[in-house]
Amino acid sequence: MHRGTKMVRESSVHRLKAWILVVDCEPQSADTLRDILVTEGFDVETAENEMQAIDLLRSVQHFDLLITEMKLPEMDGLELLRMIRPIKWEQLTKGG
Repeated sequence: MHRGTKMVRESSVHRLKAWILVVDCEPQSADTLRDILVTEGFDVETAENEMQAIDLLRSVQHFDLLITEMKLPEMDGLELLRMIRPIKWEQLTKGG
């Protein structure tokens, strides 16, 4: 134990499991990122385009994080974020 700091054993640290949505039109990139995140203990879903992402966001009750590339086939990542904001707000206000 170092003076002035507390040592914490890894076994005593409880990590919260986050649910992540990865949106990437290149399946190999999405799969690689998913594999890395799963290895780190996260639950991950992938979408190859913005429509798949929107469908997943409507059907899954909760994602903690959305990772998207900026250049998607039909829109950019910021436009996707603008589109999903009302969907998630509606789910939150309806309780699910």
